[in-house]
Amino acid sequence: MGYVLISFKMASDNLKSVCAIGIVSLKGSDVTDVYYAHIKPPITDFDNKNIECQGINPRDVENASDFATLWESEIKKRLEGNVIISQNIKFDIDVLSTLISHYNVSKKNIKYGIVDISTRPYRLINGINEGDEWEIELGENCDQVAIMKCHTL
Repeated sequence: MGYVLISFKMASDNLKSVCAIGIVSLKGSDVTDVYYAHIKPPITDFDNKNIECQGINPRDVENASDFATLWESEIKKRLEGNVIISQNIKFDIDVLSTLISHYNVSKKNIKYGIVDISTRPYRLINGINEGDEWEIELGENCDQVAIMKCHTL
């Protein structure tokens, strides 16, 4: 099992307004895949503040695929069997769940981790399942670890 870091870029405050996705796949501390794509959102109203902040405008996504198409061809295979982690996991999982529901695509085998920073000793539980907790080291010279709890989408 590996980890995938996920990040969404939004056209507006609406959770369906995803206009880009980034996914970094990890096995241990090794980056094994980097994926980025523009997404044509079902809601085409872009907020000026989002355009200014993220640098993505309606012209950038007018010929992009929608989420359902990218889910089947690129996204699902990167997430399945891995644990999703993120800088803002609640937001990213809310966005992902909203898109999965909106497009009615399969969410089988999609898991994510909730991170809590701790100074407890390092341990790793193999065969991570719903509700399991495990820890990963944050760095070579760091006495903190990330405590993660597994959830199913």
